[in-house]
Amino acid sequence: MKKFEIWCEGFSVTGNIGKAFLMDIVEAESFDEAVKKYSESHGNSIDMNRFGAGRHSNWGCEPFDNEADARKSFG
Repeated sequence: MKKFEIWCEGFSVTGNIGKAFLMDIVEAESFDEAVKKYSESHGNSIDMNRFGAGRHSNWGCEPFDNEADARKSFG
């Protein structure tokens, strides 16, 4: 198994701004499995495949497996 970083992208909506942040580091076979494990251990907080196969949502923000991609939108 491999350790995956799960980064949540930043956002800007109705005057509220949030920067990208590291959600957790999870051991799994794939990034999708890591996100699923994270979600299950946090009250199913991730909407799996919301943006299409393999693209998930955390309150409308997409999780990524690296900081650079997570920071592309709103830092």
